[in-house]
Amino acid sequence: MSARMPGSCTPHGAAARLLTVLAFVAVVASTRTGDWTRLAALALGLASAWAIARASLRAVLVRLALAQPFVVGLELLALFQPDGLRVAATLAGKSTLCILALAVLADRTRFTDLLAGLRALRVPALLVTALGLTERYLALLVGEARRASRAVTSRTFSRRRAGVRAASAAGAAAVFLRATARAERVALAMRARGLR
Repeated sequence: MSARMPGSCTPHGAAARLLTVLAFVAVVASTRTGDWTRLAALALGLASAWAIARASLRAVLVRLALAQPFVVGLELLALFQPDGLRVAATLAGKSTLCILALAVLADRTRFTDLLAGLRALRVPALLVTALGLTERYLALLVGEARRASRAVTSRTFSRRRAGVRAASAAGAAAVFLRATARAERVALAMRARGLR
């Protein structure tokens, strides 16, 4: 019997988790505007699942904080509809519940297990491969951005905002150019292996 890492699961377990979260999101999305009782019941169910999964509070809240600016933009647009405050409040509740459900899934399931779950659900192989490559190269881009930030910090002697902004823009451009060059090399390597 092999020991599994925390959060790891079999492909069918990951598929079950994915389907459960997808069903939860579908139920939340189908909730009528202003149905606070149903939203409260769904929040209670999600809190129970969160407690059972023992997901990290910090990791889930960080993911929620990263997604909330997009949600706030949608809520502001909803305010311009008739009965806009009620629509915006419902949208805030629904989107927060969906993001929290996905954040708990992401915290308790390794990305490789999610990919295996997608394969078990017979998601097209090209899409699963694209997701895997995206995750892999996002990590590389984050590393490039950290190196560029470190370079900007070490080369910026001025505390003036204009100098820091110019150096930051140059660092961002360098990261973009490196990412583009890397993408071209990866595309050439994929073509060499017969992928079109």
